[in-house]
Amino acid sequence: MMQPYPNGPPDLEPAMSTPTLRSRIIGSIIGTCISDALGVYAEFSTREARDADPIKEMRGHGTWNQPVGTWSDDSSMTLAAADVLVRKGWDLEAVMDSFVSWYDHATWTAHGVNFDCGNATRAAIAKRKAGFPASQCGGTSLSSNGNGSLMRCMPLNVYALFSNPHHIERFAREGSALTHAHDRSTYTCVTHARMLSPLANGRSIREALAMAVGGMLLGTEDKREFARLEDGSIFAAARRDIQSGGYCIHSLESAVWCLHQTETLGLVGTEAFAHSVLAAVNLGSDTDTTAAITGALSGWIHGAEALPLEWQRVIAREADVVKLAVDFADTCLMEG
Repeated sequence: MMQPYPNGPPDLEPAMSTPTLRSRIIGSIIGTCISDALGVYAEFSTREARDADPIKEMRGHGTWNQPVGTWSDDSSMTLAAADVLVRKGWDLEAVMDSFVSWYDHATWTAHGVNFDCGNATRAAIAKRKAGFPASQCGGTSLSSNGNGSLMRCMPLNVYALFSNPHHIERFAREGSALTHAHDRSTYTCVTHARMLSPLANGRSIREALAMAVGGMLLGTEDKREFARLEDGSIFAAARRDIQSGGYCIHSLESAVWCLHQTETLGLVGTEAFAHSVLAAVNLGSDTDTTAAITGALSGWIHGAEALPLEWQRVIAREADVVKLAVDFADTCLMEG
């Protein structure tokens, strides 16, 4: 049975029924890495394969032949952005440069190797290296709507929530547009950002989503794509109707669906975190990213104390990840 730290994780508050904001921030960053690492083993596997052999624990090798606990580009870009926010504050030019450094020099990778990168992100990095300003790097075509900005938006959205809450939507759009600038991609990141405050105030994922999407203006085609998120029908969808590929809208749908399934079971703390991220991984397909998005939100909801210790202990560069998460939380709280 997975157990949280018996006396609270090092340098964190002891377990509480309602996580502190500091615990939520830390949980969201470490939770990203844990969940990403759970999914790396099974990336691109089918749902049928996962049903026959469900992921229940950390595994090594698999799709990318990586050691157990290895996280991917989802966590690398999340950590790179958080690192810049700690050192420089809201500096998107520096954030974009940190993505270039990750891609070219394997900074903020699990083992000094960059083994995965989405097409839209790769194209944005190429534009940055060609001299484009950060605000002009993200793709604007319909084919640029992968989940590459949603997977790494947590630190940017959290920092914006504390530093400039009245402009969080603009900040979320700008953060997404570094690599994914089409309205569908930026809207998923805005929706994500607008859910954070309601979730921290004890709202359910259904309530938080309803509050996040209220009042959003969408074109006809985009509105059709976001229909299940806007009208809440995503929560009544059967598992067979949940798509878990690389499309940004499907990734957000998958994450909120997994979190809702966990809530309906009445799970809390460690059991809730584990259930939600395993549900995400076992949807198959883009397992690491679906899990990373879900795990970041679950870590925000349940706090760092809910992270399963036996999973955290095996993630790559655990000490570096924890230190950055703590430093990031302290930075955000100083801004607030």
